[in-house]
Amino acid sequence: SPLGLSAAVNWIHTRDIGMVAAAALTSSKWDGQALNITGPPCNTFTAPAMAELLTRILGRTVSYSECHPPPIDDYRGLWEFLRAGGYDTTTDVVKSVTGQEPIPFEDWLRETLLPPAT
Repeated sequence: SPLGLSAAVNWIHTRDIGMVAAAALTSSKWDGQALNITGPPCNTFTAPAMAELLTRILGRTVSYSECHPPPIDDYRGLWEFLRAGGYDTTTDVVKSVTGQEPIPFEDWLRETLLPPAT
């Protein structure tokens, strides 16, 4: 992961992105506004915290390994941006635009990674 040990990223459910996009495209209320969509605060993880969450959900050990950026300038810039906290932010855009709370990342993990209950 390019995050290193301490940088954090806020994860956004694709359903939230789609709901905000649909609302913004069907209402002039949002014309000309940049909508910085994020997940809820509970969706902000460092790479080691993400590994711990995955371990808990999957019931098997998931570990974090740091890697170096490929020798490409754009990737180096991305690594620097992420490690400087570039996506360590939370907004209320999902709630403001859709009227619904953003979906917790843990819910997405459970619906995506675990078999359906029978």
